Amino acid sequence: MAAQTQEVRRLRGEMEALQENRGSLEARLAYLSAEIAKKEGHATGVDPETDPLRELKETPPVIAQMRNWKNAPRENEADAIKRVERRLRASELDYPARTLRAFHTAMKVNETSQMAVLAGISGTGKSQLPRQYAAGMGIGFLQVPVQPRWDSPQDLMGFYNYIEGKFRPTDMARALWALDEIHNAESALEDRMMMVLLDEMNLARVEYYFSDFLSRLESRPRPDKVDDENLRKDAEIELEIPKMQNPPRIFPGYNLLFAGTMNEDESTQSLSDKVVDRANILRFSAPRKIKSGRAEGTLEETMALSRETWSKWLRPLSDVDGDRPVNKRVEQMVELMRDFKRPFGHRLGRAIMAYAANYPEIEGGRGIDDALADQVEMRLLPKLRGVEVDATAPQFAKLKSFVERELGDEALVQAIDQSMAQSEDTGQFVWSGVTR
Repeated sequence: MAAQTQEVRRLRGEMEALQENRGSLEARLAYLSAEIAKKEGHATGVDPETDPLRELKETPPVIAQMRNWKNAPRENEADAIKRVERRLRASELDYPARTLRAFHTAMKVNETSQMAVLAGISGTGKSQLPRQYAAGMGIGFLQVPVQPRWDSPQDLMGFYNYIEGKFRPTDMARALWALDEIHNAESALEDRMMMVLLDEMNLARVEYYFSDFLSRLESRPRPDKVDDENLRKDAEIELEIPKMQNPPRIFPGYNLLFAGTMNEDESTQSLSDKVVDRANILRFSAPRKIKSGRAEGTLEETMALSRETWSKWLRPLSDVDGDRPVNKRVEQMVELMRDFKRPFGHRLGRAIMAYAANYPEIEGGRGIDDALADQVEMRLLPKLRGVEVDATAPQFAKLKSFVERELGDEALVQAIDQSMAQSEDTGQFVWSGVTR
């Protein structure tokens, strides 16, 4: 029986590998077809050999693959999340439903929180969750491996090679250009979503290579105002191409989702306050026991989620702005952090409210209670790093009481206790995550 189970698992792995190879080959075919069209002058009236933006306009594999996807039928949010759950099980991955809902909501609120960060020790599934979530949802996925030498925004977007006299874009720059419906209106891939994953983002100092990009994301006007050039200009990225009268600009629109993974060991950097303030941080704690993965079902074909469908799932902050229980609890969170001498302002307050408004209504969840408990976990506890535990024992007691009585999250209370106990050597609090 064990041998048969092993053979089934092996065959499933081979089938998945073949499906991925097929997707890569189809993407390569689309890329080569596009290049042939450019050479023959079918794509634009510009000579491809002298076009200074020729390399920027090359279609990266992720975009070529997205062009080949069939359109997904319009569906409700709950059904889309169930499809992701099926894909995770078929890929031998086991994540709590609460974790998946938290990541999904973190992706939805990219207007108020510019990215989601998945942190924790190596081997806890931080990279696989966004990858399989994107495939299950029908969202393009671009993984950007961060290098320890990165020290400027050029490492993300590319640079001008003065010897060759050419701009050398990264795949990320090409993908952003291919999705920019404002500056690349003629050939942009429309009505699609893409996720960019900065893998091991803290191998280099995040503020050196990503801080400016994060500011651009934060400066984006509301989705209904992006057509206003004056409101949009601070969010646009101008590529540095000398001697070019009108260097290309890229607007990172709301069809882009950003996530990052963060390993925590002696070789990595801690996140700056700027990133912590603008990100939902999901911390993957060490598992209590090792599970043997077992695939359930088969991988479903990836079908493209339209931006229109995604937008219909989004809820404005005003949906909870007048909700008295929500306002009361957020005010309590403000007071708790003030007592810790780690206050937060309107930006984070609005982000917490937006998360609560966008938390999916799914059977088995507790709605607003789960949403606000998530925000304690993802937004407040990371800000307590370095707090002296003994000196703030009364504040921690109030925090745990709030989580237990107001939000009803016993697992989170236990996790706070465990993190406090682990601080005995240094006396300083370090949030180590919660196991659901």
